[in-house]
Amino acid sequence: PSPLQVDDRELCGSALLALGDLDAAIPILSEGVLRTTAGGPWRNRAHLGQALATAHLLAGRPDRAREVLEGTVQAIPVEGFEDPDRYLTRVNLATHAALAGWPELARSIRSRYPDHPDPDHWFARAGESLVDAALALDRGDGTGALRLLDLGFPPDVVPEGWRTWREMIRARAHLLSGDPEAARGEWARAATLSRLVKAYQTKDRMHAPLARAA
Repeated sequence: PSPLQVDDRELCGSALLALGDLDAAIPILSEGVLRTTAGGPWRNRAHLGQALATAHLLAGRPDRAREVLEGTVQAIPVEGFEDPDRYLTRVNLATHAALAGWPELARSIRSRYPDHPDPDHWFARAGESLVDAALALDRGDGTGALRLLDLGFPPDVVPEGWRTWREMIRARAHLLSGDPEAARGEWARAATLSRLVKAYQTKDRMHAPLARAA
């Protein structure tokens, strides 16, 4: 994606969030959410809503975080929002909800937005495996989550924006499977900010503090 697709509040807010400055990040992200709710761009509205929900989770306000994520889902229309951005948003929001412990919200997001137009494409398989693996964690099935990710993603191919999610899911899956050493390695990779130097890496950047807090 071009850096021009990144909203300036999304960029600044995610950077502050990654640095742990919640007091500075939340007002910037809240302003961005308000400014994009009326008419988008929907891609940016989704990213801003996810970042703001993450900030509230880190601040110990899970109820407020859920309100923000649910508001993001309601604000983003099904029609007039083209793929691949719509499919990316579907996967991102559903994975976010599942990892936050809201599996019913994850399933409702999945049912609200259409499947990928080519379900057999590797990108579609990878996206579905990400959500399925996050839901498997909620059921306590670490081995199943790892298997889903291994089957869903091609070798050495992880799209930008899904890298940190994948590492966080693998970390929690290894813990459930009784391998804390492997889990520590995945957590460390997920929390590493030095690789997130491109402007548009806002999704990976906003998830990194969740990995550090784990």
